[in-house]
Amino acid sequence: MKLFKLNRLWALSALLLLLSVPLFSSAGASSGSAKISIGTDQPLGEVGPYIYSSVVRWDLGRGLALPENATPEDFYRLAVWVKSLNLSMLRYPGGTVADAFYWKESIGPPEKRPRGTITGFDRDRHNRITVGLDEFLHFCELAEVEPLIVVNFGNGSPKEAAELVEYLNAPDDGSNPGGGTDWAKQRAGNGHPQPYGVKYFEIGNEIYLIKGRKQSFEPFGHTDIKDYATRLVQFARRMRQIDASIKIGCPVNSPGVVGSCDRAARTRRPWNKTLFEIAGKEIDFVCPHIYGPGERGKEYQPTVEVFVKKSFAYLEARRGELKEIRKEMRQISGKEFEILITEYNMTPSSQDLLSGLYVAQFLSTCIQSGVQGAMFHTLFGFGNRFPALKFVKTHDLRVPRPTYFALQLLSKHLRGMRLATEVNCPTFTSEYYPDLEVPYLTAVAVKRGKSVVLEVINKDIHRDYRTEIEIPGRRFPSEIKVFELNARELKTNNERDLNPQRTTVKLTEKSVSGGGETLTYTFPAHSVTILEF
Repeated sequence: MKLFKLNRLWALSALLLLLSVPLFSSAGASSGSAKISIGTDQPLGEVGPYIYSSVVRWDLGRGLALPENATPEDFYRLAVWVKSLNLSMLRYPGGTVADAFYWKESIGPPEKRPRGTITGFDRDRHNRITVGLDEFLHFCELAEVEPLIVVNFGNGSPKEAAELVEYLNAPDDGSNPGGGTDWAKQRAGNGHPQPYGVKYFEIGNEIYLIKGRKQSFEPFGHTDIKDYATRLVQFARRMRQIDASIKIGCPVNSPGVVGSCDRAARTRRPWNKTLFEIAGKEIDFVCPHIYGPGERGKEYQPTVEVFVKKSFAYLEARRGELKEIRKEMRQISGKEFEILITEYNMTPSSQDLLSGLYVAQFLSTCIQSGVQGAMFHTLFGFGNRFPALKFVKTHDLRVPRPTYFALQLLSKHLRGMRLATEVNCPTFTSEYYPDLEVPYLTAVAVKRGKSVVLEVINKDIHRDYRTEIEIPGRRFPSEIKVFELNARELKTNNERDLNPQRTTVKLTEKSVSGGGETLTYTFPAHSVTILEF
């Protein structure tokens, strides 16, 4: 009970910090100038419904950050963290490990589940699945999020996938749409008489890869595109025989790229083009995975400024790729699919302020590109380099990292109808992307009711920007609310902050005066700022 109180103290303290801590100043920073104009007469469409989402890996893949001998109740207590982020969707049972997940071994009483083994990213584990399908879906109910299920393509079959849909979505009325075992009756016997109504199913994970930096993907059933697309059609049709309302998604690659499985097989077929030609009629959404550049290896040790410019130029290049994926969809399949980016992060993440700025810029790029969903990989973990919440095993404590606060800031404020913005500010280029002119300021505006919300990311690590903001035909209110993510230095992190009162990278709040036809505000170096007016 004492440890649980520590977690509740974290959540309460984070709220108090938001209300009480003054904004950081960029001591010693020089100043630049910029101008932002917001247009309210031609809205650009709603912010994607699943932009603020994340990934939960099944516990046999060491993805949940639970104490030893944890129970499902220990997992359920983490729902408060998801609710504090105001997330829309959670992906389960994870990425590569999903193609080693046998869902029938994850249902029923935990103590009666068979012991399983997983190889690949994780050491072999001989353990029972504590958080299976029912536990995960109950967690989604507690956290008020929609689930996305990754179907075991690599080691599964269309029949097993159809049975999964029946277990999740069929009514317990004896109809037994798949014949054989009455899976809806089994679900009811496991404590959930009503169908879960899961809509989104992703068929396999990154099937185009054959080998990573440290492991082979062959145990996970990765294959060439012709085999994948042909079998995808079989999976989709069997699953829709059970529930025609479900949505089927699949992994896509960068436009024109040949997957490593195809290169190894010497087929040289472009992944996306072949996929859309063979299976386009069965696809409802596509699932790019986007991992930014990381600081890894002794051979790659750039200066901070070089690495920052490379990271943000990389995201600018991805904006162009998303446009090309949409173009491929329309030209080859004759229709346009939803885009759900089911994994993104830095590679590996440094978990400092830069990682928070990167997440904010990534989400802003998705919003500007009309993406429907983006899932941060991952939410929980054993203190490794990816999760937004660091787990301190010795204290049963979860420490919010800068990526967590970036998600929280945008998910709370940046929703609604997107508005056009015009930014006039200095730009930079990266030696890795010399042809891309990247603005130092990113601006995204949305209309929420009668209010306008403006997000500005200052990617310049040296200069503040004194910025004139205008909304033609509209005056600013007398008081402007300001929310900011920042720290004194770009490399500041929260890794040693076990006391929530001493969190180093955090969200802060203040108010400034408005009242005129224009507003002048100085955006600090290396910051994410939200203005509400």
